[in-house]
Amino acid sequence: MKRSIVISIWIIAVMGCADSTVVDTTDAFAEPDLAGKADISDRVDMRGLIKYDTAITAEITEDFEFHGYTLKAEPGARVTVETTHKGSSAGFDTTLFIYGPKASGFGGSSIVKDNNDGWGRLSKIDDFRLFEGGQYLIVVGTPSAQGRGRYRLLVTCPGENCEPAVEDVPTDTCPDEIEDNILECVQETKDDLEVDRQAALSICLDQLDVLDMYEGLCFEDAFTTPPAWCAGGADKFSEGYLPTCTTRITEALSDTGPDIGLHTLALNEELEQIQEAAWDACDDFCAVQINAYNYDVENPSIVTIVDALRSTIEFEDADWDNRGASSAALIQGIADDMELGDVLTPAKALGGGGDFEVGLGTYSDTPWPSVDASGSVYVMHFPDTKALVVFDYAWFSE
Repeated sequence: MKRSIVISIWIIAVMGCADSTVVDTTDAFAEPDLAGKADISDRVDMRGLIKYDTAITAEITEDFEFHGYTLKAEPGARVTVETTHKGSSAGFDTTLFIYGPKASGFGGSSIVKDNNDGWGRLSKIDDFRLFEGGQYLIVVGTPSAQGRGRYRLLVTCPGENCEPAVEDVPTDTCPDEIEDNILECVQETKDDLEVDRQAALSICLDQLDVLDMYEGLCFEDAFTTPPAWCAGGADKFSEGYLPTCTTRITEALSDTGPDIGLHTLALNEELEQIQEAAWDACDDFCAVQINAYNYDVENPSIVTIVDALRSTIEFEDADWDNRGASSAALIQGIADDMELGDVLTPAKALGGGGDFEVGLGTYSDTPWPSVDASGSVYVMHFPDTKALVVFDYAWFSE
């Protein structure tokens, strides 16, 4: 694809260590034009994150082809970026550019560039100080934007103040970005093919390209900082996060959800009275069911708990739409609308009175011909006592 370029002439202005934005070469060479509102991926082929001391080998095969790599740096990091003699095509002529740090974008102009300071006609930006911390963009090209050849790109930083500390995301967790991506596929497949969600999930997983998904979630948008789990690389994604998410979603879309060892807990007198008042208030346009449980497993997430309640709701065959954290204020808000009084105080008493968190799952169903049901399941989770107080609200419409 033809990409936007500008031709610039740069004169040798700095010798030795570089802290400036002007670097060598008397030759005219092509630079990608990153100014304007167009997507950077229309001008530079974004290749993902490059790590210090880890070389990347790639090949330029088309006219106007530029390759981009994102680099994270601490304030004051001194970096050397080069296309190395080892691993690059003989006689290949490259150019290098650094843009950033990223704000709303990487800026329209490079902060430093080089043509021939490396081995032979290769490029090298030597000992360049990045005053600001953040995410930078390294671009590899050719002087005429018409060169062809293989290059090996290496970034080094000899000091200690180089790369920001990376948050270690355990591989037995399911990052939101992965879960949302799979569930989006499930919903689209369900709607397009008119199949149930479990069948849609099987279709999505059968057609999944693991590497494409990883690169899309981590590197497709050059203007967005990749999620912390991306730093683990494609192996952690394919062998850890993705299987964890697949298991979690499969359980969530099953008939009963995950088994956390639920045991029914009797309601206290106050909640029983609220339950009866809710039935009277609903008449024929809604249904309210208050339940309470203890569970057996250790430290379940709030989403796992909501999924496990799938078999307890009034409409067991309903499609679950969303699951996640919520707030006690929403539970009380619905109770206020139905004039049920204070529901939180008796729920806290039943749960043991300690700290709690609130989860929410929403669902939809057609329980009877021409009647649609939409529901919200709120759960108050008391970790200290392994207790759950559940408010299942369903509303009907024709």
